[in-house]
Amino acid sequence: MANDIPDSADQVGLEGWRQGSLITPTKASQITDASIDYFNHVVSSDTWLVVLTQDCDLVRKIEQEPYVEILAITKQSALPNNAMRGQSARLLHLTINDNQVTQWFECNIHDRFRIKKASLLGLDCNSTTVLEENELRMLRQWLARRYTRAAFPDHFETHLASTKGQVKSLFKSQAAKLISTVYIAIDNEEADSEEDYVIHVRLTALAEDLADDDKRESIDDFEQRFIAAFTSRPHIRFALIYPNDPDSYDIRILSEEDVTLSILRQYKRFDADYRSSDDDASPPEGIEIN
Repeated sequence: MANDIPDSADQVGLEGWRQGSLITPTKASQITDASIDYFNHVVSSDTWLVVLTQDCDLVRKIEQEPYVEILAITKQSALPNNAMRGQSARLLHLTINDNQVTQWFECNIHDRFRIKKASLLGLDCNSTTVLEENELRMLRQWLARRYTRAAFPDHFETHLASTKGQVKSLFKSQAAKLISTVYIAIDNEEADSEEDYVIHVRLTALAEDLADDDKRESIDDFEQRFIAAFTSRPHIRFALIYPNDPDSYDIRILSEEDVTLSILRQYKRFDADYRSSDDDASPPEGIEIN
């Protein structure tokens, strides 16, 4: 039986529900009405739902995992003016191929809620109505980064002002697309507002991009612009490799394969785009809207 709670988890798996499964507007209100959380969202013909709970937890027994987490997403009537593809902590835009037509949807981090597993049963899960893998990966990363992004000191963030001016321009540049990750270590994270933060930086890129002469030139240009942007900010300075050489900044470009466990322990990932404000978001270079 659909309401047989002990068997609900098994039935969820048999019906084909998995992470990324989509619930169309015709069934959305049935699920939102079953929410066990406060859900301040008006369901309309543009409201779709996506299953967030991981596959393994969907089929785990009720006593261990009694709920399914759902995200309400809103179909956009037109292409987003500022398509946010993961650089905002609050909003995300995804695409869904609906009857071979690409549709844009907006996700708000606050439109998540839980239902009991049994509430999914009998909805005629369509195994083909799911987020495509690239979109699902982006959704997972967006959710995770809200809670796992590195916390840099407040004064450092204030001094850097990464959401405007020279630093923002740097990370929105064409060359920034070739930099896969920025890692920063700070010697004196407890510095007060009038002290200097001393930083060490590692920039990573794909090995094949580093081997390409044209791309390597762009990567090297990014490194120089990175130095100029960060040294122009108050109370931020680079550690020196050689104490008597004021230009021996401790910044290196590495291939992704050369990132060691030691680096991951000592350095924090700096997600510049993720720190940008929603009100001033623009499509990152390389994101094409069709």
